[in-house]
Amino acid sequence: MLVAKNKKNSHKISLVGVMFAVNSAGLAWAFASILGAVAIVALAICLWLIADQRRQRAELVALEGERARLADRLERIGRAQAEVEAANEAKSRFLATVSHEIRTPLNGVLGMADLMLDTRLDPEQANYARAIKTSGEALLTLIEEILDFSRIEAGKLTIAEEEVEIGPLLEGVVELLAPRAQGKGLEIAAHLASDVPAIIRADGNRLRQIVTNLAGNGVKFTERGGVGLTLARQGEHGLAIRIADTGPGIPEGRQEAIFAEFEQADRETAACHGGTGLGLAISRRLARLMGGDITLESTEGQGSVFTLLLPLETPQSAASPRAEAVPELAGRRVLVVSPGAFEGRFIARTLAEVEAETRHATSPAEALGTIRDFRPDLMMIDAALGPEDARALVSAGNAVGCRRNLVLLSPFERRAFGAPQAAGFDRYLVKPVRRRSLLAQLTDWEPGQPGRITMAEGETLLAEPLLGRRVLIAEDNDINALLAGRLVERLGGKPIRASTGREALDLLQASITPGGTPFDCVLFDVRMPELDGLSAIAQWRAVEKRLKRQPVPALALTANAFREDREACLAAGFDAFLAKPLDREPFLLALDRLLKAPRAVA
Repeated sequence: MLVAKNKKNSHKISLVGVMFAVNSAGLAWAFASILGAVAIVALAICLWLIADQRRQRAELVALEGERARLADRLERIGRAQAEVEAANEAKSRFLATVSHEIRTPLNGVLGMADLMLDTRLDPEQANYARAIKTSGEALLTLIEEILDFSRIEAGKLTIAEEEVEIGPLLEGVVELLAPRAQGKGLEIAAHLASDVPAIIRADGNRLRQIVTNLAGNGVKFTERGGVGLTLARQGEHGLAIRIADTGPGIPEGRQEAIFAEFEQADRETAACHGGTGLGLAISRRLARLMGGDITLESTEGQGSVFTLLLPLETPQSAASPRAEAVPELAGRRVLVVSPGAFEGRFIARTLAEVEAETRHATSPAEALGTIRDFRPDLMMIDAALGPEDARALVSAGNAVGCRRNLVLLSPFERRAFGAPQAAGFDRYLVKPVRRRSLLAQLTDWEPGQPGRITMAEGETLLAEPLLGRRVLIAEDNDINALLAGRLVERLGGKPIRASTGREALDLLQASITPGGTPFDCVLFDVRMPELDGLSAIAQWRAVEKRLKRQPVPALALTANAFREDREACLAAGFDAFLAKPLDREPFLLALDRLLKAPRAVA
């Protein structure tokens, strides 16, 4: 029984062992399975890492190749950029040299034509001389446009910021273009709104260039009527200069195209008037460089209006509108009679701004009716009406108690109109009329005073501003020296010439020695042999500073007309910069400013 029991226990042990063995084998198999799975995962990860490493290495190799290619490309781009910059610089130097070389003989052509026109010529000879001058001026305009366009394209043109008297600048442009306009029987006038600041921050030279181009085009393409410039605010922080004309207008389909390079309104215009078609393209680019733009409104057959829009930036000291002497005209009745589209209307608008009660008539019949009903205290009559109608209006005005009569005259009308006194006028103004001159004529007006013929300041002509003055002309070119000398003589001065920069400096130094006679003004060509004008004037300014002498006014004269040339001249000690060919009007303006010459009625 015990044996049987032991056998039974033995079977139990064996079963337990078997079960344990089976369980151990299962655990081992499970463990092995887990280890196998981990090994597979690890192997997969290792294979993935190896593949990723190979991929990264391949990408790195590719990137290294790309970097090398980019470095090579950048190096080529850098070399190309350097070559382009060198080419642009060479082009600029070439253009400056060509400009100088062309301007020098052109100075002789235009100057000699002026001298010829001042001599006794028969009509045929005078026509030839005027044709020479006109052709020379056209060539000069072409040179200026090509130079400006090339500098804009090369990115060499920069915009300066300086304080600019905006009113005199615009009125100066109008006066500059007046002879051309009046010679065609056109009127040209300007109106400055009273709320525009006297001084703004802008590039004065480029602003003048844009306005001259736009107004000059108006004069060029208009055959009847005239051109009017207005300056007004455009919103709170903008200015608008509008140039309106009564010309043929521009077809709607061409209004944007004319701002492109080498484009004009149509073939007929190009054939009749010539030109490169660069002026408007340059003007718009300049306007945009100044933070503004140029827009156009035009109706074919009814004229055009170009508007130059500019940001209004004013110095802190000049943020308020201009300070000017305003006449006491409140309640005074003023009648303006002018048949033109602009001058009379602009004058009436200016008088209304100073609180005068103003009427504007465009014909003698309309004026006579206004005189009867309005009974003016003052009449301003345009000589364009003719002397007979003007006399009739003066008589009608005097009959109703008009106390002052003022006539508006252009230089072209003065001879045909005759003496203003004979027509019953007390005063006269020269067209185009400056705002300051108009107000000055009325500021001292007392109705009870006897009439007298006067001209307002700003409308007078310089009469020998160099009378009794010694002027040193440093110029190596014989023709240019002759022209400058003749101009100085015609202005009453005594020219003394120096042919080299060293000779000019010696003459200046000799002028301040005991017994020497100082010079009143120096006109100095920048490119001079032996010693250039910049070095010579810098040395002379150092002498003046050492001796504590009053600086002699010095004007630089050069055929290089770029901004950097002007800045170099001013930095060297020159007081003003005049570009060749020497133009009488800029020369007179510079002399007037530097010498403060008294004005006299011519």
